[in-house]
Amino acid sequence: VTLTAIAALCVLAGALTPSFAQEAPPLRSGPVSQDLGAGMRQSRMTLEDLSIRSPIRLQGTRAEIGIPFGMRADEVATKASVTVNMAYSPALLGDLSQLVVMLNGEVIQTVKLLPDGADGTTLELEIEPALFLPGANQLNFRFLGHYAADCEDPFHSSLWMNISNERTFLDVTVQ
Repeated sequence: VTLTAIAALCVLAGALTPSFAQEAPPLRSGPVSQDLGAGMRQSRMTLEDLSIRSPIRLQGTRAEIGIPFGMRADEVATKASVTVNMAYSPALLGDLSQLVVMLNGEVIQTVKLLPDGADGTTLELEIEPALFLPGANQLNFRFLGHYAADCEDPFHSSLWMNISNERTFLDVTVQ
């Protein structure tokens, strides 16, 4: 009698449940929205909610990603922020390397990538509500990386940054 045969008999007898029969973990519920009363609503959307299925990897001396999302035409943003959870190469020069966060082509903030935040940091950036448009909008992350002050290889392995798709989110209050 083999161990496999014993396990099969236990499964048939109901003593063991095969691993493929276990319930799958619940799926993400999507953007979180909260009614604030007086016709106001706050929404939190992770990058994953905005169809970014894996962490963002930006490489080279200049790399950028644009993330489209929509706003209802009958709503106006009254308050907004973006929380960015990121890590980047410790070899980057802090006085030359930066992350530029933009909404609809307008700069929200430029952040220097200093060595002390390389192993992981979270930024919360306020967004001017007037930058949101009815309908289509786009959130951009632009990475400008440098590891040398003079001549450098634009594809060097130390020129990288990661942005979490699950822990980076956009908070928007609308009326």
